[in-house]
Amino acid sequence: MSTLSALINDDEETARPKVAAEPMDTTAPAAPAKPSTPPRTPYEVALLGKDGNDPLPATSLSIRLDRMMSSYANLLGDILPEAGPVNPQPVDVKTAAKFNINTFRDAAAELTNEFTKTATKWQLRHPDEAYADEAKDLKKAIERQKLLLKRAGERCTSEANRASKPRRQ
Repeated sequence: MSTLSALINDDEETARPKVAAEPMDTTAPAAPAKPSTPPRTPYEVALLGKDGNDPLPATSLSIRLDRMMSSYANLLGDILPEAGPVNPQPVDVKTAAKFNINTFRDAAAELTNEFTKTATKWQLRHPDEAYADEAKDLKKAIERQKLLLKRAGERCTSEANRASKPRRQ
Protein backbone atom coordinates (compact mmCIF):
# COMPACT_ATOMS: atom_id res chain seq x y z
CA MET A 1 0.00 0.00 0.00
CA SER A 2 1.38 3.38 -0.95
CA THR A 3 1.08 6.64 0.86
CA LEU A 4 -0.65 9.73 -0.47
CA SER A 5 2.60 11.65 -0.90
CA ALA A 6 4.07 8.79 -2.93
CA LEU A 7 1.03 8.83 -5.21
CA ILE A 8 1.31 12.59 -5.70
CA ASN A 9 5.02 12.31 -6.49
CA ASP A 10 4.36 9.50 -8.95
CA ASP A 11 1.66 11.55 -10.69
CA GLU A 12 3.95 14.61 -10.97
CA GLU A 13 6.79 12.55 -12.40
CA THR A 14 4.61 10.85 -15.00
CA ALA A 15 2.85 14.09 -15.95
CA ARG A 16 6.11 15.92 -16.70
CA PRO A 17 7.87 14.99 -19.92
CA LYS A 18 11.50 14.08 -19.47
CA VAL A 19 13.72 16.76 -21.00
CA ALA A 20 17.47 16.57 -21.26
CA ALA A 21 19.19 19.29 -19.27
CA GLU A 22 20.70 21.99 -21.45
CA PRO A 23 24.19 23.23 -20.67
CA MET A 24 24.31 26.65 -19.01
CA ASP A 25 25.34 29.58 -21.16
CA THR A 26 28.29 31.21 -19.39
CA THR A 27 29.14 33.76 -22.06
CA ALA A 28 28.61 37.43 -21.32
CA PRO A 29 25.41 38.95 -22.66
CA ALA A 30 25.75 40.81 -25.92
CA ALA A 31 25.99 44.58 -25.78
CA PRO A 32 22.78 46.38 -26.66
CA ALA A 33 22.49 47.35 -30.27
CA LYS A 34 23.47 50.91 -31.05
CA PRO A 35 20.75 53.11 -32.48
CA SER A 36 20.85 53.54 -36.22
CA THR A 37 20.83 57.33 -35.92
CA PRO A 38 22.73 59.07 -33.14
CA PRO A 39 20.92 61.75 -31.15
CA ARG A 40 20.99 65.10 -32.90
CA THR A 41 19.66 67.79 -30.61
CA PRO A 42 21.49 68.91 -27.47
CA TYR A 43 18.46 67.79 -25.48
CA GLU A 44 18.69 64.26 -26.89
CA VAL A 45 22.45 64.18 -26.22
CA ALA A 46 21.86 65.30 -22.62
CA LEU A 47 19.01 62.85 -22.16
CA LEU A 48 20.41 59.77 -23.92
CA GLY A 49 24.17 60.37 -23.83
CA LYS A 50 26.60 60.66 -26.71
CA ASP A 51 26.10 57.11 -27.94
CA GLY A 52 22.32 57.24 -27.53
CA ASN A 53 22.09 54.46 -24.94
CA ASP A 54 23.05 56.18 -21.71
CA PRO A 55 20.22 57.81 -19.77
CA LEU A 56 21.05 60.60 -17.41
CA PRO A 57 22.26 59.28 -14.08
CA ALA A 58 19.81 59.81 -11.26
CA THR A 59 20.88 62.63 -8.98
CA SER A 60 19.32 63.77 -5.76
CA LEU A 61 18.05 66.87 -7.57
CA SER A 62 16.37 64.85 -10.33
CA ILE A 63 14.84 62.49 -7.75
CA ARG A 64 13.42 65.44 -5.79
CA LEU A 65 12.08 67.02 -8.98
CA ASP A 66 10.42 63.76 -10.04
CA ARG A 67 8.87 63.41 -6.59
CA MET A 68 7.48 66.94 -6.73
CA MET A 69 6.06 66.45 -10.22
CA SER A 70 4.40 63.15 -9.28
CA SER A 71 2.94 64.64 -6.09
CA TYR A 72 1.63 67.59 -8.15
CA ALA A 73 -0.02 65.19 -10.60
CA ASN A 74 -1.55 63.22 -7.70
CA LEU A 75 -2.79 66.44 -6.15
CA LEU A 76 -4.50 67.55 -9.36
CA GLY A 77 -5.93 64.10 -9.94
CA ASP A 78 -7.52 63.96 -6.50
CA ILE A 79 -8.75 67.54 -6.35
CA LEU A 80 -10.42 67.32 -9.75
CA PRO A 81 -12.13 63.92 -9.61
CA GLU A 82 -14.10 62.76 -12.60
CA ALA A 83 -17.84 62.70 -12.12
CA GLY A 84 -19.25 59.22 -12.31
CA PRO A 85 -22.52 57.53 -11.46
CA VAL A 86 -21.60 57.77 -7.78
CA ASN A 87 -19.76 60.83 -6.54
CA PRO A 88 -16.95 60.28 -4.03
CA GLN A 89 -17.73 60.98 -0.41
CA PRO A 90 -16.66 64.48 0.70
CA VAL A 91 -14.72 63.00 3.63
CA ASP A 92 -12.72 60.77 1.26
CA VAL A 93 -11.96 63.69 -1.05
CA LYS A 94 -10.93 65.84 1.91
CA THR A 95 -8.66 63.13 3.35
CA ALA A 96 -7.01 62.41 0.00
CA ALA A 97 -6.56 66.11 -0.73
CA LYS A 98 -5.04 66.74 2.70
CA PHE A 99 -2.59 63.86 2.24
CA ASN A 100 -1.64 65.01 -1.28
CA ILE A 101 -1.23 68.62 -0.18
CA ASN A 102 1.11 67.53 2.61
CA THR A 103 3.05 65.32 0.20
CA PHE A 104 3.33 68.17 -2.31
CA ARG A 105 4.43 70.62 0.38
CA ASP A 106 7.10 68.20 1.61
CA ALA A 107 8.31 67.54 -1.94
CA ALA A 108 8.50 71.28 -2.65
CA ALA A 109 10.49 71.85 0.55
CA GLU A 110 12.88 69.01 -0.32
CA LEU A 111 13.35 70.42 -3.83
CA THR A 112 14.03 73.89 -2.44
CA ASN A 113 16.57 72.44 -0.01
CA GLU A 114 18.26 70.55 -2.83
CA PHE A 115 18.46 73.71 -4.98
CA THR A 116 20.00 75.56 -2.04
CA LYS A 117 22.48 72.75 -1.43
CA THR A 118 23.44 72.64 -5.12
CA ALA A 119 23.86 76.43 -5.27
CA THR A 120 26.02 76.39 -2.15
CA LYS A 121 28.21 73.63 -3.58
CA TRP A 122 28.62 75.63 -6.79
CA GLN A 123 29.56 78.76 -4.82
CA LEU A 124 32.19 76.80 -2.89
CA ARG A 125 33.65 75.27 -6.05
CA HIS A 126 33.62 78.52 -8.07
CA PRO A 127 34.13 81.37 -5.58
CA ASP A 128 35.32 83.92 -8.18
CA GLU A 129 32.19 83.50 -10.31
CA ALA A 130 30.00 83.52 -7.20
CA TYR A 131 31.55 86.78 -5.97
CA ALA A 132 31.18 88.34 -9.44
CA ASP A 133 27.49 87.37 -9.53
CA GLU A 134 27.00 88.70 -6.01
CA ALA A 135 28.67 92.02 -6.91
CA LYS A 136 26.53 92.33 -10.05
CA ASP A 137 23.36 91.65 -8.05
CA LEU A 138 24.37 94.19 -5.40
CA LYS A 139 25.01 96.86 -8.07
CA LYS A 140 21.53 96.22 -9.53
CA ALA A 141 20.00 96.46 -6.05
CA ILE A 142 21.81 99.75 -5.35
CA GLU A 143 20.61 101.23 -8.65
CA ARG A 144 17.05 100.14 -7.88
CA GLN A 145 17.22 101.68 -4.39
CA LYS A 146 18.51 104.96 -5.87
CA LEU A 147 15.64 104.98 -8.37
CA LEU A 148 13.10 104.30 -5.59
CA LEU A 149 14.60 107.10 -3.45
CA LYS A 150 14.41 109.50 -6.39
CA ARG A 151 10.75 108.60 -7.04
CA ALA A 152 9.91 108.94 -3.34
CA GLY A 153 11.60 112.38 -3.24
CA GLU A 154 9.66 113.51 -6.31
CA ARG A 155 6.43 112.25 -4.76
CA CYS A 156 7.15 114.09 -1.48
CA THR A 157 7.93 117.29 -3.39
CA SER A 158 4.71 117.08 -5.43
CA GLU A 159 2.65 116.40 -2.28
CA ALA A 160 4.32 119.32 -0.46
CA ASN A 161 3.61 121.65 -3.39
CA ARG A 162 0.01 120.52 -3.54
CA ALA A 163 -0.41 120.97 0.22
CA SER A 164 1.09 124.50 0.16
CA LYS A 165 -1.44 125.76 -2.42
CA PRO A 166 -4.53 127.35 -0.89
CA ARG A 167 -7.64 125.24 -1.15
CA ARG A 168 -10.77 126.52 -2.77
CA GLN A 169 -13.87 126.40 -0.72
